[in-house]
Amino acid sequence: MAVIVNAWNRFWFPAVPLRRLAIVRMFVCGFALIDVAATGYVAKVGDANKLFYDPLPIYKVFQKVIGQNANTPVFLHAVQVILIVSLLLALVGFATRLALIVAAPLYGLWWATYFAYAPAGAHGRLAVVIALLALAIAPSGRAYSLDSLLRRSRRARPGESLPAFVDEKDRLAGWAIRVIAVYLATAYFLAAYAKLRNAGIGWPWGGAFDAALVEKHTAIGSFLFKYPWIDHIMAGSALLWEATALVTLLPMSKWINRRLRDGWVLYGLTFVVISEFVLDINFMGWVCCYVVFYNVEIAADRIKELAHRFGDRFGRVSVLYDGGCTLCVRTASALQGLDWFGRLRLVNAAADGSQPAHFESDDGHSRVRGFRAYRRLARALPALWPALALSYLPGVSWAGERIYGYIADRRARVGACAIPETAAQPASQS
Repeated sequence: MAVIVNAWNRFWFPAVPLRRLAIVRMFVCGFALIDVAATGYVAKVGDANKLFYDPLPIYKVFQKVIGQNANTPVFLHAVQVILIVSLLLALVGFATRLALIVAAPLYGLWWATYFAYAPAGAHGRLAVVIALLALAIAPSGRAYSLDSLLRRSRRARPGESLPAFVDEKDRLAGWAIRVIAVYLATAYFLAAYAKLRNAGIGWPWGGAFDAALVEKHTAIGSFLFKYPWIDHIMAGSALLWEATALVTLLPMSKWINRRLRDGWVLYGLTFVVISEFVLDINFMGWVCCYVVFYNVEIAADRIKELAHRFGDRFGRVSVLYDGGCTLCVRTASALQGLDWFGRLRLVNAAADGSQPAHFESDDGHSRVRGFRAYRRLARALPALWPALALSYLPGVSWAGERIYGYIADRRARVGACAIPETAAQPASQS
């Protein structure tokens, strides 16, 4: 019995790096955010003729709770706005769990409404709903997020070294990734089972694929319809691909298993392109979830290594801060958390006993302080590029300099600081 329990736990609860879960969060939330922002037409179904309305059973329960107002354009537009805000917060990782708890059911509601009128329009969205629900339960905001930066900053203490980076692993993070992977593999496998059960092994040449080409009547589909043997090969390969989806759940300790998975995913990407241009069906919601089949944090480390080499060759940005100032230390700690590609060299300029008064950055070509130092840092950190764009808007620089000066002049009360032009050379690095 213990062997069975251990095998069960190893499969469902593998300890994986929190960074892996965070990358999955960004992929899923990024897709859902773009999807909702680009599909405002879903709200218009509230004006559609109810003769064509056939909601899912679970949506009928929702309607009984909310009432008929749940199917009006005003209500659906409100859902869209809340969805965009919650998905954006989940993407950047601020109040991550709450944002995901709000986004998951509303995203399902958004597409369940459309599905009630147009059954063919919701392909791939259920996978995203499942992914959002799993992410809401798991610790999705503990890496690559504003939540993790705030937590890290609170751990920073004046007079101490900046908190060390720890690549944490968590079993609940592994559970969330496994749930998404199992759902994808099972859904594809059941699709193949349904085809074989209804039409038998002859499904590829039974006319179902040809009928879909005629119904969609795309330019490429109409061309392929002239060559039945191509249609049959495409249908047969798609059926084989769906039937072998469970290979993605095999242990990846052996070379052949990794190659089977990679081949399966590669065909999946090809299938998505074919479906889009041949059948006019969008499966991108499924594809964005394929990331769960890979240890994506390894790719992130390789990108960081390349960026680090690039930075060493062309110069990194030195950041001078007062290690005796609470606000300065917390700011430096947050910057270290945002430095995903090793572009910064953080220097405690107060380590020699001095008390610097200005926050400063030096990229080897010029040394700037105050608000301009923060803007220089934003150029070096991709995560801050949106803020960099805002910093160049008319009036922002003027206001930024004065706000920074106001805080620096009152550092005794608010704990702010920056490094002066006459400051001594850095005494130590952290």
